[in-house]
Amino acid sequence: MIAILEASDLGANGLSAQRRTNKILKRLKAEAESLGANGVLLHGIETHAQVSGPVVNGTGYAAPQTSIPGKATAIVVQSE
Repeated sequence: MIAILEASDLGANGLSAQRRTNKILKRLKAEAESLGANGVLLHGIETHAQVSGPVVNGTGYAAPQTSIPGKATAIVVQSE
């Protein structure tokens, strides 16, 4: 084991569950790779959104930002 990772889908393009899940997996893989790992053991992806807002955009409208967290362990798999 190298590290325990967490990532969110914050800023994911689109609202579909699959796109949000893909964003989380991509971030977990990138974080693991940056630590020298060549594998990711997924612990799970939450099924409910967490609100972390509000954020004011250019129009002055304050909208809460929601994200779905994912957790994994970065690992190194030895080849034989």
